[in-house]
Amino acid sequence: MSLNSGIDSRLRSMLLSDPERSTRALLGVGLILLFAASLVGSEFHPATLLNSQSLQSGADFFATFWPPRTDTEFLQRLMRATIVTVSIATVATVLAIVLAAPLAVMVTSRLSISSRGRSMSPVSRICRGTLRGLLLFMRSVPELIWALLFVGITGLGATAGIMGLLITNVGILAKNYAEIMESGEASITGNLLDNGSSRTQTLFYATVPECLPELLSYSIYRWECTLRTSVVLGFVGAGGLGQELLISIRQLSSPEVLSIILVFVVLVYLADTLSGSLRRYLHRHNRQESHISLLSGKRSLLLQRISMAALVLLVLSSFHAVDWQVGQWLKPSSFARTKEFVFGFLPPDTSLGLWQRLATGALETLSMAFAGTALACIVALLISYALFVADQRKQAVGRSLLIVFIRGVQIVLRSIPELVWAMLLIIVAGIGPFTGTLALFLASVGVLSRLYSECLENQDAAALENLLANGSRPIIAPLWSTLIQARSQLLSYSLYRWEHNLRAATLMGIVGAGGVGQELYLRLSVFQFDKVAACILVIVLMVALADSISHFLRHRYAPTV
Repeated sequence: MSLNSGIDSRLRSMLLSDPERSTRALLGVGLILLFAASLVGSEFHPATLLNSQSLQSGADFFATFWPPRTDTEFLQRLMRATIVTVSIATVATVLAIVLAAPLAVMVTSRLSISSRGRSMSPVSRICRGTLRGLLLFMRSVPELIWALLFVGITGLGATAGIMGLLITNVGILAKNYAEIMESGEASITGNLLDNGSSRTQTLFYATVPECLPELLSYSIYRWECTLRTSVVLGFVGAGGLGQELLISIRQLSSPEVLSIILVFVVLVYLADTLSGSLRRYLHRHNRQESHISLLSGKRSLLLQRISMAALVLLVLSSFHAVDWQVGQWLKPSSFARTKEFVFGFLPPDTSLGLWQRLATGALETLSMAFAGTALACIVALLISYALFVADQRKQAVGRSLLIVFIRGVQIVLRSIPELVWAMLLIIVAGIGPFTGTLALFLASVGVLSRLYSECLENQDAAALENLLANGSRPIIAPLWSTLIQARSQLLSYSLYRWEHNLRAATLMGIVGAGGVGQELYLRLSVFQFDKVAACILVIVLMVALADSISHFLRHRYAPTV
């Protein structure tokens, strides 16, 4: 009896040792069912890509891409467009950082007295809630709508594009900056606040130094995203590579399309190089590594100073290159057009037929975003894990070249904007949400595999080295060390990408890839702004839902990220 009692107690102890086991199991089953439903909702039929007609259409279409157009006249035009695009993206990102940083401090709970168990005044609670709602609205409305609003003030040109990107980026950056600050070590800021330090002192002496590498990395990543998003602004005549790409696609000039895509690849590669150099500089500065040789240290310091100088030069030249069209802002006719444009949205259309179509489009959009993100997470994790294992072992030249090739493919995948992927894939996959899902999947594989790889590389190697020293196989050891250490951050990156894909999916309909964006673009093209307002309300509701789910999962299962 005592033996059975001892066994029962041990079993009971094992069952109670993981109180979250049943919750995680239910969550896993729910995610699998949701994934299956999203595949159905996005009309995911990979066999479509393999039928003879699709293969022949794709082969005929992509065969026309080579060689890229390289004549002098086109390259000069492309250079001017590249300068405009980089200037628009840089100015919009820098201004967004300046505006988003103080807003993030206002909405974050990490620096709030309420996080230390003290009560928050009703006025402060209402102000914070209102500000969070405003940021949600700013990042929910597509850049295209914001740009159209400013076209009424300034006319066609770069200024409208900058303002469209600026407003959306402020909403995105403020939210993510706040979450990055909240992901830091709570005890450090808590101790300073408890011992009488002001919020400003705690911010500059604890929060910023701790979170600076991740804040910087995300800011440069946001600049990279803004470069890709600028393609959408070609639809409102904002100029740059987006407008050139749109013209080339409409003219079916495939060599020009390839040339423009190659420019995007180079820009993203340069952004990667700059981001890596700045991260290494901060990592070296924080750790004050003394074991690096003097020669290599001087070379590294020189490269980092060159990167910083290049960054400053890029920002200054971008502000100088932009035509702000100040005279247009002050014209009475501009304000009249803006007033007419804004009031054209009110009141939103509430007809039953429209909202039924919007409900169907919303389900397609949610399905595209979830299916594309889930598939990308699986593939990206496999790629990043394989690269991590390969980097830990001494490789032959052939295998090292394979790694370089895979990293090159990563850059290409994330260099091409989702909207451009959709335009290209329609030739093979046809019109519908399946094309949008594939576009989101391909772009997300490139982004997530890079983020996952950096996450795995940044983990403490002590646990992995101990397993390897005790005979664990190199392909298995990271599963029980590095991957477990990084699981919270991997989840956080996946949720961030899902939120991004949901916003990107709302614009897939512009090129016939399904979703609520199809209804949005149709109503925009015929200037039915009351119906556009209804589309925007649906998009805001979807983004708010995604934010709530992501916030819950991130704080429940990734609290240390």
